[in-house]
Amino acid sequence: MSAPKRLKKPVHITTVVEESQHEALRYFAYMEKRPIANLLREAIEDFIKGKTQKQGLSDIKQTAVK
Repeated sequence: MSAPKRLKKPVHITTVVEESQHEALRYFAYMEKRPIANLLREAIEDFIKGKTQKQGLSDIKQTAVK
């Protein structure tokens, strides 16, 4: 297993998910020998990439409105 990826500027997010979602995440994390947090970060990154491409934005990370 590779070393965990270091985040450059970590921000904590607290959320609540359905029990079935949590169980699915636990299963996939176990099968891939990865933390749930890594799966969630990957899912968020995929979501941002998809929305960015769909809406024709070049780099949402730099153009995000605070």
